[in-house]
Amino acid sequence: MKTIGIIFGSLLTAAFMVVASPVARAESDTVTLGHQPGLPHLVMIVMKQQQLVQKHLAELGLGSTKVNWVVENGGAQVDGLLSGRLDFGSFGVSNLATIWSASNGKVKAVAAEDALPTVLVTTDSRVKTVKDLTSADRIAVPTLGVSPQSIMLRIASQQAFGDPSHFNTLEVQLSPADAAVSLLSGSNTVNSHFSIQPFLTEELADPKVHVVTDSYHILGGPATSVVVVTYAGFYQANPKIVQAVLAAEDDAIALIHNDPAQVAQIYLADAHDTKTPAATIAKILQDPQMIYSRTPQNMMKFVNFMSQSGMIKNHPTSWSDLFFPVGQVQGGS
Repeated sequence: MKTIGIIFGSLLTAAFMVVASPVARAESDTVTLGHQPGLPHLVMIVMKQQQLVQKHLAELGLGSTKVNWVVENGGAQVDGLLSGRLDFGSFGVSNLATIWSASNGKVKAVAAEDALPTVLVTTDSRVKTVKDLTSADRIAVPTLGVSPQSIMLRIASQQAFGDPSHFNTLEVQLSPADAAVSLLSGSNTVNSHFSIQPFLTEELADPKVHVVTDSYHILGGPATSVVVVTYAGFYQANPKIVQAVLAAEDDAIALIHNDPAQVAQIYLADAHDTKTPAATIAKILQDPQMIYSRTPQNMMKFVNFMSQSGMIKNHPTSWSDLFFPVGQVQGGS
């Protein structure tokens, strides 16, 4: 929990800068968006590669607005939003809840991006459920204590043992790509991984790997995993830019649904991946559990857990508290 405390303290300090800073001037001549690599951030990747934000800015009379993109992890994007270095970020619900709380609601989402499953897999043949995990097991998660996978493991621990910290000493911090390599190589680093696509498909192709549980079982169905986030000053001063970003997201989601083969090529080009067959990515995108949508789903189970376990100080009463008005769409949950 020490790591969480350090991060939270840093956020509080930076959040004061956002609250105290003046509102951005109307319709900025530049907009900077951040995203992370991987299929959970596919919507933003398609928006970037297809220049969809530029398209909609031009339609709104802002064709001269410069669009910048940065690729960095969720923590760096949080810092970027709080400092004003970024105008939009793309990261998990855990980061959204933390930054919303730390900024007293000055930083919120404008849209969901997707509700993709996270899946706990293992090479330990003894482990059939999370109750079978022991001190001999090591579970890879992207970031200790704060990543959605790490928090999901804590929720599963709470459900199984009434103790959210039961698995804390089993966690090992590895990127999804490094975790997949470690798992499949049979190294002693990890024998389990809270995985995401496309690494999950690669892992499950190995007969030694099997599924233990997933986010659907832990949360009772699909749940929004990634959101698009901005801060109040930019949101209030740049309504047309916000409109363009949301329209670009709609276009990207439509393309993902309608042409997974093309989107697979876009994704692999952005990832500089020349080894994975495009057909593999296209097949993953057609899995009904790979939900790309602007409508938030089932967010409060996750956020309530963060609040009850002391990870966030301020508690939203509803999912809509975490979203600016444009993101408070009908059917959200």
